[in-house]
Amino acid sequence: MANLDGDGSGNDSSDNDSVDMDLGGQRAAADKMPQETVKRLIRQAMLTTQFPPHTACSEFDRSCDLATSLFDFPVLVWVPDCLNAGQKPHCPNAECSCAPRLKEYRQRLCEDIDFRCRLLYVKYQCMGNREPRSCLSTVCDAYLNREVRTMIHFPFILTKKDGCF
Repeated sequence: MANLDGDGSGNDSSDNDSVDMDLGGQRAAADKMPQETVKRLIRQAMLTTQFPPHTACSEFDRSCDLATSLFDFPVLVWVPDCLNAGQKPHCPNAECSCAPRLKEYRQRLCEDIDFRCRLLYVKYQCMGNREPRSCLSTVCDAYLNREVRTMIHFPFILTKKDGCF
């Protein structure tokens, strides 16, 4: 399985970010997209019902004239919930039929042996009666187990890295 580094939310500081900064590198801060861009790309994918997703490579974007933009990481916008009625996911909690509310737009830098990409996804919060209200994302195990029809399109599950092939 591919390594899904950090969450890119910008709201919390994970241990991975502090380790990277302690080692003198500024990789974690440089690898994050601006939160407004993440939000715009996810909303655009939801509006156009962009599923199955495609990897957007920076060299195909003609809107930027800078040569450095050609070396940016590819972006994969993962929004399988755009296929559902109301474009909301089903709550993965047992005996809960709520429509979870959008909590935040998130990003991760996914690294495989010969591939690195930005994964953009959505984090939701359960609106059921149970306390505490749990959070789920479209890349968590509970969501992927419930939405089996979408798993075939998730490239980070079908990698060669786990040695099963």
